Amino acid sequence: MKADNTYTGLAPYYDRLMNHVNYRQWAAYIKNILPEHLPNNCKILEIAGGTGKFAGYFSKYYPEYILSDLSIQMLAIAKSRGSLTTTAADFSALPFKDEIFELVICLYDSINYVLTKEGVTKVLKSVYRVLSRGGYFLFDCCLINGSIEHSSDAYRTEYFRGVTIEQHSYRDESKNIHLNNFCIKFPDGRQEFETHKQKIYTLAFFMVTLNMIGFEIVHCFEEFSFDDATDESLRAHFLARKK
Repeated sequence: MKADNTYTGLAPYYDRLMNHVNYRQWAAYIKNILPEHLPNNCKILEIAGGTGKFAGYFSKYYPEYILSDLSIQMLAIAKSRGSLTTTAADFSALPFKDEIFELVICLYDSINYVLTKEGVTKVLKSVYRVLSRGGYFLFDCCLINGSIEHSSDAYRTEYFRGVTIEQHSYRDESKNIHLNNFCIKFPDGRQEFETHKQKIYTLAFFMVTLNMIGFEIVHCFEEFSFDDATDESLRAHFLARKK
């Protein structure tokens, strides 16, 4: 039995847990958000890209694509998909030269896994450094109403090849933290546990911090629409340009 806070034991079952997500449509939506002048041969870095399902679709638009994630276990699954270029990387200290990417992507509220404002600022500065002048950072974030909708002491069970995955989602309102507790039960009786924590930030925090670092906010869209996000939105997609 072990407790973990990263995608280690959960990695082989992550795609099953995310089978409700239409990555093809998400990739098409992101493509429509991006400026039309962005060339097909631009260099793209996806950070916190997990098992690469989104990358598998989006790299068809932009083949010069590097997928990164902190979890070696998640990247191993991404590599098994075939042609993706992958690298293990902490997105708060990206191991790349300055100003080499024209687009950096960070999706599925991965930014919310950074639990302090100082940590988010460090991530944004790391992204800013590797972006070329005029390059773009596209990321999404879960907002408070999204956290509320997906918690309320919610329980979920998935079965996959003899393994049972139990998920418990809830909120720590005093700290504004969204938690997902996972229990992985194996046929031989073993159990593994992972706890994933996400900090819920306001739109204003991201806007102020992006501007402070030197980004210009091009769009801040609600959910998967082209409407401006508000504090009442469940999720927001930001597109920011390096000045």
